[in-house]
Amino acid sequence: MIRIKTFKHITALFVLTIIIHALFATSIFASMDPTEIKKRNSEAPFHIIGEVIEDEMIKDLSEEKDRPYQLRKMTIAIDEVIKSEDSDARATTVEVFYSYHPSWIVGEGGKAMDITINDVIEIWLDKGEYGWEPVLSGNSVEHIKYIDKRNEPIPEPFFHYMERTMATNIQYNLSSVVMIGIAFSILVMFFIGFRKR
Repeated sequence: MIRIKTFKHITALFVLTIIIHALFATSIFASMDPTEIKKRNSEAPFHIIGEVIEDEMIKDLSEEKDRPYQLRKMTIAIDEVIKSEDSDARATTVEVFYSYHPSWIVGEGGKAMDITINDVIEIWLDKGEYGWEPVLSGNSVEHIKYIDKRNEPIPEPFFHYMERTMATNIQYNLSSVVMIGIAFSILVMFFIGFRKR
């Protein structure tokens, strides 16, 4: 009798764990409405296409923000000025300041900046605290030429990589885990029913 109760408790706990995991495993972050992005970009005073020729850290704000975070500056060699509302229309290069969050950190909402030297990008800019800045971070950058070998200024810690990999694998295999859990529960209930006979 004690064994039957133990099996019931184990089964109930297992099923409850699967349900909780299925409901809360993935964090859902709202991204901006594409119409709003297009509207905000179209209002930018400076819109260019060019190649990233330099990229450097200006300030490490990781401790201040309590997460990996940098203020960076990229220099773009301008190939084409699509829109300019001031004297920068004749410039050959432009310095762009941006916030950098590592690609291995899950972002909330907007698209993160994904920049490396030799990328050719279309970018919408506005004047900010430091100078020219993307209007909506990564949502104001379109890659025309994307370099495959990317530079990650803040490397991912090994334990974070392991944790992220395991979480991703669990997320992708969640349906299999649920099916195995249901099959296991049915087998346990069948076994308990068989034992009662």
